[in-house]
Amino acid sequence: MSVSVEICSGTACYIMGGANLLTVADELSADELKKVEISASTCMGVCDDCADESPYAKVNGELIPKANMVILLEKIREAIKLEEGEND
Repeated sequence: MSVSVEICSGTACYIMGGANLLTVADELSADELKKVEISASTCMGVCDDCADESPYAKVNGELIPKANMVILLEKIREAIKLEEGEND
């Protein structure tokens, strides 16, 4: 079981907060980290028409516009609970 976390590190997202989001692993417990796979994406290609919604992240494929650390952690923890519930 692994929750997929993808953080956009394209130029717009990076300067709009994506750089901070790349440190999300520091905010997760050791137990949570075992259940999460975090990666950076050079660009998700979604901000052509909505750059004002940067930075972007994805958790298990769900696009999160205007992502911040609080929202990202909430989505990761929700996904972990869902994954654990499916395995009960």
